[in-house]
Amino acid sequence: MSGQIFSASASATSSAINKTLEISKEYIGIGTTGTTGPTGTTGPNGKTGPNGTTGPNGTTGPNGTTGPNGKTGPTGTTGPNGKTGPNGKTGPNGKTGPTGKTGPTGKTGPTGTTGPTGYADKYSSSVTGLTLPITLGGSTSFTIGTNLAYIRGNSVVVIQQNNSGNRFEGFVQLYNKETGVIVINNIQNITGIGYLNTNQNGILL
Repeated sequence: MSGQIFSASASATSSAINKTLEISKEYIGIGTTGTTGPTGTTGPNGKTGPNGTTGPNGTTGPNGTTGPNGKTGPTGTTGPNGKTGPNGKTGPNGKTGPTGKTGPTGKTGPTGTTGPTGYADKYSSSVTGLTLPITLGGSTSFTIGTNLAYIRGNSVVVIQQNNSGNRFEGFVQLYNKETGVIVINNIQNITGIGYLNTNQNGILL
């Protein structure tokens, strides 16, 4: 109920004010707007407001020219030695140096043991058991003395002991120093035949 009374009172007041204004306009009258007056003196600056939020960083500019190198600093302390690396490949041998002077002769050593007795350089011997006939290019065997110096490949001349016209030449194929048996092959230059002996290199007895 009280709300309705307040609303009615306010409405009545507003209506009365409007009527008063209308009456005032009729008696007073409203003229045209006058010329704008000159601008007044600028008042003093107000206090600076707080800084605004910092904006985002701009794009980075290009790098400038590199400046000159600075002076070299002092040499630092030498560090500890590193581990020794593996050995490299062996290089080629150098040239042989000149032969040194011959040293003094050393003392004579003791005499060695005496070796076995060798065969004498003896060839001539009487012949027994000569196989006949003798043929050119053939071979024959007979018995001579033992422990003579004949070896395979020796050239020999077999001659008659009392008639040098009876002879032939050949080469030793085999000689047995223990039995005296000798084999002569590749027989050449046959002349006559008879009781014969042997002699190397054609030396006659």
